[in-house]
Amino acid sequence: MPTASAVCGRFASDPALTVPAAGQHVGNVSVYLCVIVSELVLAEFIWFGASRRGATSVRDLIGGRWSSLKEILLDVAVAAGLWLVRTAVATFMSFIMGP
Repeated sequence: MPTASAVCGRFASDPALTVPAAGQHVGNVSVYLCVIVSELVLAEFIWFGASRRGATSVRDLIGGRWSSLKEILLDVAVAAGLWLVRTAVATFMSFIMGP
């Protein structure tokens, strides 16, 4: 797992691979593909670890289905709250560090 992260870090930090010429976006494809692969590897790693402990399905990992509208609204509220916190932190860091 650390190896996949190191490879993606290498792609993300190499200007020759990620900084395209003016008006071109070809360098981004390798970074996007690397991130997709690393996310899939991470998901497989989590599933493998969970299956060793008895949780064998994705439903077991994510907690199953919503049984009421209240549960759906609670999840939406938690997501909105986390999004607001993330936005506040990003704004604060942008203010402190500058553009």
